[in-house]
Amino acid sequence: MGKGSTLGILGLLIGAGGLGFGIYIFFIFGAQIDTLNEEIANLEEDGGIECDSGRIIETQKVESTTHDEIDETDTTKTLMQNMNISITTYGESYLAMRFFAYLYLYITDASGGLNVNAACEFNVSIDFNDKSMSVAEILYDYAENPSPYDNLDITYTVPIYLEYITAPLSAGTYNIKVMWLCGYNSFDWIEIATNNVVPSTLIVQEIAHCQYFAPIGP
Repeated sequence: MGKGSTLGILGLLIGAGGLGFGIYIFFIFGAQIDTLNEEIANLEEDGGIECDSGRIIETQKVESTTHDEIDETDTTKTLMQNMNISITTYGESYLAMRFFAYLYLYITDASGGLNVNAACEFNVSIDFNDKSMSVAEILYDYAENPSPYDNLDITYTVPIYLEYITAPLSAGTYNIKVMWLCGYNSFDWIEIATNNVVPSTLIVQEIAHCQYFAPIGP
């Protein structure tokens, strides 16, 4: 199961991953930013996943610093720009997927404290063959976090880390995408966007069970 935390007024509800893997959201800046960068470096160096029960066959990675955004009008799933991988497997193997990004959440509301029931929600997910497998729900609720000002115009940085691993798969071609949408909004205007603090990164690995390989050594 996944797990979550809270930074200030930003709350996230966490979806489930597969085979014991979930999603993890990093909220604390400073040291946590260093930790996230280290995680990315580890993935590039050695596959970034414990493989005592398997062997990495292939690793594919896409990353992007291109600005991409959705707003309150994007209420159906949209592909996050450049965040998709198509991988062909050998069979009797499974896929491990990880996604890292820093997102900006923008909220504007001219009524400010008068609109005490205002709230918004965005969903970000790893989709495997067009089905959401690991999902983060990014929420802001004004009623729980009232502002002393009449006009609300705020920006938050949201570090996000999604992870999912499949069951064993047959040989074939599989599509992995990062999708996002606006689930709900009652503010005047909202938007969520990517940025280049750390490149948005999607990594997919094919891992075969050790039993499908001959022993190494005498």
